[in-house]
Amino acid sequence: MRYLSITLTLLFLSLTASTAEAQIFERIKLKVEEKIEEIAKDIKSEVEKILEVENEEEEEEEVEGTTESDESILGDDEVEEAEEEAKEEEEKTYEYLGDDKEEVADRPKEEKTSSTDSGTNTSTSTSTNTNTGSSSKKEEVEEKLPGYNEYKNYRFLPGEMTLFYDDLSQDGVADDPSRWNVKEGSASVMGVNGRKAINAVSYNKTVLSPAISSPIYLSNAFTIEFDVFVDDINRNGSAEVNYEIFLSNDQVKPIVLNMQFGQLSGKVLTDDFPLESVDLGKRKAWHHVALSFYKGKLKMYYDEKRIADFADVAIDPDQFRISMEANAFQTKKLLYAISNVKIAYGGIDIQKKFESKGAYATSTILFDEGTANIKAYSRGVITRMVSLMKKNEDWNFMIVGHTDNTSSAADQLALSKERAETIKEVLIAQGIDASRLSTSGKGNAARLSSKNTTEAKVNNRRVEFIKL
Repeated sequence: MRYLSITLTLLFLSLTASTAEAQIFERIKLKVEEKIEEIAKDIKSEVEKILEVENEEEEEEEVEGTTESDESILGDDEVEEAEEEAKEEEEKTYEYLGDDKEEVADRPKEEKTSSTDSGTNTSTSTSTNTNTGSSSKKEEVEEKLPGYNEYKNYRFLPGEMTLFYDDLSQDGVADDPSRWNVKEGSASVMGVNGRKAINAVSYNKTVLSPAISSPIYLSNAFTIEFDVFVDDINRNGSAEVNYEIFLSNDQVKPIVLNMQFGQLSGKVLTDDFPLESVDLGKRKAWHHVALSFYKGKLKMYYDEKRIADFADVAIDPDQFRISMEANAFQTKKLLYAISNVKIAYGGIDIQKKFESKGAYATSTILFDEGTANIKAYSRGVITRMVSLMKKNEDWNFMIVGHTDNTSSAADQLALSKERAETIKEVLIAQGIDASRLSTSGKGNAARLSSKNTTEAKVNNRRVEFIKL
């Protein structure tokens, strides 16, 4: 906008000045326009450099007694305070910001066997281990983490650097959503099943987009996640809700999520890319939608179920918007809303991170607010860590919890230690020897960013795995 104002001012002056002066102003205006175009090209070039990555072909491996190596691809974008550290790394390899192929090799070893979960460690280095992966330990962990076991085949990997996150904590009930632009219809913040959510007030379609200043913030690689509220949409009823996702301002045909007759179905752009139809699951409850995009490769999940996996989707992403609409006959009765919207970039190859830095920090293992209860859809990241730990059985790890600064230092320190212990328990239940794991908590003492933005807090709330 600053450059546009300069251009308009110069144009006005050129119209009111003498002929000679007008010619001078015209030349200056042309120079300004050329400079603006040059700056725009530089910005685009820098964005592409950050997100440009090697796209190596996937190779299937023999899986008997082994774990799958991390897929290559995907660039990362460090937070501002960590940029200097990132520059010191001479070479990085990257992994795809989506789920791995559904191969036995990528699953924890106890899930590969045809026998029931016996609790024994199936690695070649140890025949039995009474302290790790036992049935009783699994049951204990799963009892503490309701719903976690349902995500045992979840392979979605969120982006590491959070660009946008809104849990509506800055808004009050009945307020307009302060971090969103309402493009069509109307929306309001309200309490829905124990949390704040954006609810469509209009009986017609409501269209929303994040209030991000840049018109281009999506590129070749990103993930988007959000929760949707599923009301009583019965198999034999006429209730219907549609969510439409756009990844570009110029995108005409959206990604459609259709909820009707107790099923979720839909398509990506056209009928040539249909979503897998799945049961809506529990009614009057929140459900999780996750999407990853990498150079035309698009994958989507509804809760733990993969509903899309397409390799060549004709979208040139630049910005995100979402619309929601209910069947006209049911609008007054039907509640539909979204919450916890997150857009993220990056994802350093975990193996390479350990090899180059001896540590890996991630903000994608999520917890319920103020507790050590891991959100079920964080399991994709934990599954990847389990695979890496089993593949490198001579590596031991210190698990360090970090928090933001939303409460007292003492409370945050205690919470960070508790979260590190919870992750340790989960890893043990997945077959990792307890003797290889130790824990620590730093609270908010080692924040990546001192900013008070929602995104900075998300990136500060991380778990660090340090190779010993």
